[in-house]
Amino acid sequence: MKTQLPILALTTVLVSTAAQADLIFSEYIEGSSNNKALELTNTGASAVDLSEYRIELYSNGNLNVQSGLNLSGTLAASDDYVIANSNAVSAILDVADITSAVTNFNGNDALVLKHNGVVVDRIGQVGNADYYGGEVTLVRKAGITQGDPQYDTAFDPAEQWDSYPQNTFAYLGDAGTDNGDGGDPTLAQCGDAMTLISAIQGSGSSSPLIGQSVAIEAIVVAELQGSNEMSGFFVQEENADADGDASTSEGLFIYASTPMVSVGDKVVVNGQVDEYFGLTQLNQIAGIEICASGQTLPSAAGLSLPLAELNDLEAVEGMRVSFNQILTVNEVYQLGRYGEFMIGNGRRYIPTEVAAPGAPAIAVAEANALNALLVEDGISSQNPDPLIFPAPGLSAYNSLRIGDTLPGLTGVLNYGFGAYKVIPTVTPTFLGTNPRTLEPTATVGANLRLASFNVLNYFNGDGLGGGFPTDRGAETPLELERQQAKLIAALEALDADVIGLMEIENDGFGATSAIAQLTEALNATQIPGEEYDFVAPGVSQIGTDAIAVGLLYRPEVVSPVNMARILDSSNSPLDDEGEPLFIDDLNRPALAQSFEHAASGDRFTVVVNHFKSKGNGNCADFDDCESSDLQGAYNGARTAAAQAMVAWLAGNPTGVADADVLIMGDLNAYSMEDPVQTLADGGYHSLKANGEYSYVFDGASGNLDHALASASLAAKVLDVQDWHINTDEPLALDYNTNFKSAGQIESFYAPTPYRSSDHDPVVIDLAMNAPPVAHFKVYKILFWYLFISDSHDPDGYLTAQDWRIGNLTFSGDWKLLSVSQVKRQHSRDVTLTVTDNDGATDSRTKRL
Repeated sequence: MKTQLPILALTTVLVSTAAQADLIFSEYIEGSSNNKALELTNTGASAVDLSEYRIELYSNGNLNVQSGLNLSGTLAASDDYVIANSNAVSAILDVADITSAVTNFNGNDALVLKHNGVVVDRIGQVGNADYYGGEVTLVRKAGITQGDPQYDTAFDPAEQWDSYPQNTFAYLGDAGTDNGDGGDPTLAQCGDAMTLISAIQGSGSSSPLIGQSVAIEAIVVAELQGSNEMSGFFVQEENADADGDASTSEGLFIYASTPMVSVGDKVVVNGQVDEYFGLTQLNQIAGIEICASGQTLPSAAGLSLPLAELNDLEAVEGMRVSFNQILTVNEVYQLGRYGEFMIGNGRRYIPTEVAAPGAPAIAVAEANALNALLVEDGISSQNPDPLIFPAPGLSAYNSLRIGDTLPGLTGVLNYGFGAYKVIPTVTPTFLGTNPRTLEPTATVGANLRLASFNVLNYFNGDGLGGGFPTDRGAETPLELERQQAKLIAALEALDADVIGLMEIENDGFGATSAIAQLTEALNATQIPGEEYDFVAPGVSQIGTDAIAVGLLYRPEVVSPVNMARILDSSNSPLDDEGEPLFIDDLNRPALAQSFEHAASGDRFTVVVNHFKSKGNGNCADFDDCESSDLQGAYNGARTAAAQAMVAWLAGNPTGVADADVLIMGDLNAYSMEDPVQTLADGGYHSLKANGEYSYVFDGASGNLDHALASASLAAKVLDVQDWHINTDEPLALDYNTNFKSAGQIESFYAPTPYRSSDHDPVVIDLAMNAPPVAHFKVYKILFWYLFISDSHDPDGYLTAQDWRIGNLTFSGDWKLLSVSQVKRQHSRDVTLTVTDNDGATDSRTKRL
């Protein structure tokens, strides 16, 4: 059930008039750890009806109830009643009548005892957070037979209480002759008439019996009583006792860590109905009796995804559930921290990745909501060790990847932190449907590879081994070493000739800069002739943001042509009001560099981008907050940046008159959103196929990292691929050492590409053009250059003759009408211009 008990203001739950009753607090234990208990004593001459009494806990000086306990049963004259913390030591639990969260107090919290809504006794002062009873046992002085109802006055324990050292338990349960046994309230036993679980659950969003004391008899279907688990167990009515109403659940959680039960036990539980952050349960347990063991488990409720309605799961909360379908893992981000992952029927996609913003995307979002369910390990503590998914445990070499599938799932349905979650009772079997790959797929016929890679805040401190922690990224030299090793493994396997980088530290291009260190580390893995250099655009740094874009390239494969150029506010095209379309405070400046491909002489321009993220931190300052069409915050800024990009490139910023242009990088926009569509409208074709993805957010996949090419360059593209080494992997397998045990710091880490970042790299393989007339081999002979054809077009007009211009001789078969120009440009460059029989002219320059 999903409704919490309301928290009432102090003035509505406490009555200022003094009152007296025979039931009083007689002992208070605030021991080490969870060794906490309260004792009540009936000081009167006749039995009292405990159902008329309630205990309330007010924490840290607050005037609101932190926790409450409605008592039940009767208590004989002179007998005591012990309430204990469920995780206390046996010396306390052995004499306890009930366990309750009302004992989760510390030495500055106040407790009140109310009779029919009127305060009759107190420990501490409500509204005062001063410590009075930390790490102490307080026992009521002899002769005190009436409570102290003055809850709002100063509390001095010395007036009515004797103090004993921490963890003194000897006086607990000794007010009467029963030591917590003979005077217990009357409890239901095996075979008695019981309240049905379906009546407790009801058909609404919360139990109709909240706060009532009930007894149930049911079968244990999941045991989670460990100290790091849920401190309880799930029960379900036997099939014969099910009410047949599909709107009411037959399952229930019992909040009790003792006595220990086993799956298959038939138990009777006496307790109070409660809604714990939306989960219907019994707590304030007065008694548990095991009636039989080894019983047949009740039938599991059949489920399938997608759901028909969001509230379908309410009717099976707490029950055994089973899926008879192939389920797909859709999210593993919280696997390490909370031991949970998301499943769905197939892979879920970001709405604006596959549908236009607005109504079409909203329809996808609604469908996604019906096609998602969390699976958890039932462990209550964070960062569990071991982490049981996938069996036998998560590690760097035993990953659970988004896209992996499991053929069916059986467990119990829990509710916590605002979401339904299946706790498996049968170990899930995962199919390796989405296996890791060692490297991107090679493309036959390609002679140039371009790539983009978000390196997830690669910051290198001061570049000399110190300067940690930095603004972002690695917090220690060890974390940097681990991060760098994973990034280098990924970059090496990419084997790209030009690599656009995002999220690299914006600390310039000197010897200690982040880009210099990353390049040096990458070159240490390369064979001679395949090393990288980085583009230095002639500025101290690119923009003022903490992170920037960058470019790596292999000088033996491509050569920069002219100086790199930067798009920022200073040179941005203007909008209709004369303001820059590209705003530095939002988008990171873009970097453009033209290259010449050595093998073909073909030229092209690469533009690396990192547009403003969708986070809505200060979007109101820019009047660009999230809209209702699901494009996220700053969509206007990203769209304007795309407009600026199109106009800027139309002006040929690098000075290279070649139509081959590639726009790549993290645009922080999905494929159907305005920024990407603006680039497409400007003549840049998306190279990525439908269904690809480079990022996963909240269990949905989509493209944030794009590759868009001009028409001429798109014609040369042979293949585009996202290398899925990051988004499909659990966050826990990254380089960080926080939120991990000492063992997990080692077992979760490997210097491999997997989870080197949170974005997948994008890889583009191309076949760059050869000269349209002939391929030239160049030899240096004395002071002149001899060009010799090494191939020709058999369909052209071929001649066999020698050509002589001055002292230059051209010999061989040529598809030429004339040689119109041979020009020595400078000491290393030679240009040959030729015209073929169709009148087409080709000019090629060779650097020796």
